[in-house]
Amino acid sequence: MATLALVQQNCKRIGIWAPTMQYPYLEDNNPVLAMRQVLAERKIPYYPEFTRQSYIPPSQRPLTLQEQGYLLAKEVFGEFNPVKPDGIFISNDMMTDGALVALEELGVSIGKDIHIVTHANAGSPILFGRTKNMTVFEFDPAYIVQAMFSLLDKLMLDPALSDTTISLRPQLRQYPSFPTTP
Repeated sequence: MATLALVQQNCKRIGIWAPTMQYPYLEDNNPVLAMRQVLAERKIPYYPEFTRQSYIPPSQRPLTLQEQGYLLAKEVFGEFNPVKPDGIFISNDMMTDGALVALEELGVSIGKDIHIVTHANAGSPILFGRTKNMTVFEFDPAYIVQAMFSLLDKLMLDPALSDTTISLRPQLRQYPSFPTTP
């Protein structure tokens, strides 16, 4: 959904930033693979240099999510990179918070120089007042808890359902309309 939102905003150099994790994504739940599939279907090139997703050993302490977003934005939009993305999906609102600080310091304008799609939790104050020119996909924690209890009830009734999955789709909170450039 995030990649499609960026494609609809005429982005051609799209990246994805995901927080540092202790364990890699399972193949069927990997956002990078999903993004690459959407780009391939629309014949838009994939830029691996705009994809940031790292893993750390369980024994190491990762940087905070804000620090990760800040450092990624400084790295990707720094003066040493001649080619910069025009669209980024940041999969965590706290990473987005850090990235916005760095982008402001670098003079990068959201909605003009870069289009951002981010994830957020409904009711979270993390990005309060800063989503004007972004697309935000919101997950409601109440629905997540409800789904968890529903799955637990099913598993208590039939433990053989251990592979049962419940999918929750986010709600589009804001969809900016940007003027298209030729």
